[in-house]
Amino acid sequence: MGLLPLAYPKHHNPITAKLFRMLDQNLRATSTPPIPPDYPEIRDAVAKLCERFPGEYWRALDREEQYPKEFVDALTEAGYLAVLLPDEYGGAGLPLSAAAAILEEVQRAGCNAAACHAQMYTMGTVLRHGSPEQKQRHLPDIASGRVRLQAFGVTEPTSGTDTTSLKTFARREGDHYVVRGQKIWTSRAEHSDLMLLLARTTPQVQVRKQSEGLSVFLVDMREARGRGLTIRPIRTMSSRAAQGDSATHPALVGPLLSLALLQIPILLKGGVVFGPVLRAHVLIAVLIHEETRPLNA
Repeated sequence: MGLLPLAYPKHHNPITAKLFRMLDQNLRATSTPPIPPDYPEIRDAVAKLCERFPGEYWRALDREEQYPKEFVDALTEAGYLAVLLPDEYGGAGLPLSAAAAILEEVQRAGCNAAACHAQMYTMGTVLRHGSPEQKQRHLPDIASGRVRLQAFGVTEPTSGTDTTSLKTFARREGDHYVVRGQKIWTSRAEHSDLMLLLARTTPQVQVRKQSEGLSVFLVDMREARGRGLTIRPIRTMSSRAAQGDSATHPALVGPLLSLALLQIPILLKGGVVFGPVLRAHVLIAVLIHEETRPLNA
């Protein structure tokens, strides 16, 4: 099996870039690389970063119901949240097992990866299915951390895990879509700039299979809040980092296939889109199984 290409984005700090170069050299020096590689250099660096955020830091955030911005910023600046993005967009181009190693060390150190793990992989829908314009517009900013895409609106109050029965509907009106519906347990919605939104574009009674007639939209929540989108936090037993939110959009309007301010450019129209949505949901659970495939394959 050939090695996946490794690349090192210019925005990584020197320490992290050195670690990635060491990893590359170590892998290429062996005729049979470990499957999956254990990434000891990356694990050590992540552990050292997490030492700056001890238990007192997390307990204080939990008491005050605050988001761990400093921790997320530190992971971002070190380049760890961009490891799965190809180098052409500013990422590291590493395989999924590298992301698993990073998240494992975060949790091992007593920190909370739920605050930001979706920033690693939610962009996969844009990477696989977005237009060239959407990729160039969003992926470099996601890689650098200037833009957060770590929320996906799928679950609804009346459908739960029966995703194909969701009620949120996007109706095309001229060159716009009007979206009406409600999502719940949309983790990190309060701390995300963009959101993947799953909605029906064909009524369920008109499709041959329930998984047909669903479409994925990319919503700029910075512009949509107060203009059709309302987010209500839900208090849970877990920390604010992983708290769910209820997102209601009684009349969220956005231009079709455009890059306007209130943006709901469609990523996947009609057809069977359940597979890509499920991939975003269970990505972490199948890290090892997809080890030999680049994320943009």
